[in-house]
Amino acid sequence: MVKANGGKSLQNMVDEKNNDLVDHFFNDTVAPHYRARTGLTAPLIPPEVIDDKEAAASVIAAVTETNGSLERETGVQPGLVVAIVGDAPASHAYVDHTSKMANQCGFNSIQHNLGEETTQEELEDQNELTQTVLMRESHA
Repeated sequence: MVKANGGKSLQNMVDEKNNDLVDHFFNDTVAPHYRARTGLTAPLIPPEVIDDKEAAASVIAAVTETNGSLERETGVQPGLVVAIVGDAPASHAYVDHTSKMANQCGFNSIQHNLGEETTQEELEDQNELTQTVLMRESHA
């Protein structure tokens, strides 16, 4: 790693410069206009830049631990059941990702992919069947 400016890494210098830019933008651009528009006189707190990957990992760890505790205490594995009707690619991508995350957190994840022609009655029948299977699994 390249060191400069009193032993600071190049990445640290970039991070400091970005924080300075955020502070400048907030304090010199956003805050005055907001105060003028709202009449607010209290100090505004600048936004905090967060590490989204670290935040996501923290949430996943907390959900996984809570799920494990619940399962140990009750003997029942929490689950997520999704029935997706039709072939919309964006819907399938969202549901696939949600199911993957549920599995990662220790949930029993079941996904039903149903065709566009599925009727409301068929969907309700599928729901009843899934509930029956889940009840059997949780009491096994």
